[in-house]
Amino acid sequence: MKLKLILMTALTSLSICALAGNDATSSQLSRQQTETIQKTDTYQIVQDKTVKGVRHIVAVPSNKVCSQLIEFDIKEGRIHNLVYTRGCNGNLKAIGVLLEGMTVEEAIAKLDGVECGKRGTSCTDQLAQVLKAISK
Repeated sequence: MKLKLILMTALTSLSICALAGNDATSSQLSRQQTETIQKTDTYQIVQDKTVKGVRHIVAVPSNKVCSQLIEFDIKEGRIHNLVYTRGCNGNLKAIGVLLEGMTVEEAIAKLDGVECGKRGTSCTDQLAQVLKAISK
């Protein structure tokens, strides 16, 4: 689990660099950008940053699900640019397309409690949990 967090933090840092359009390595990023902001038994929010009115969230879901990272933006209360790393690729890409522009509240109502098998959660339920946490 600790190795998973370290790897996901490194991937997050590299994606931040790519989004910023520079070649900085994770060691050049500030500690604030890669530390866990909020941790629960099921997920960790590792980045919550607002730039020019767009809130960018990066979360590491529970190890009970296949996805390893969830990234998305919130602008004017609506979800944009949702991307999952790993997991059921086609299904999770479809979720990103279906949720594009949806309000946070609508997404929570649709996804909260959705289970995958007998895991007690799912990749989409993990997103709902993160959305609930950032909406408080």
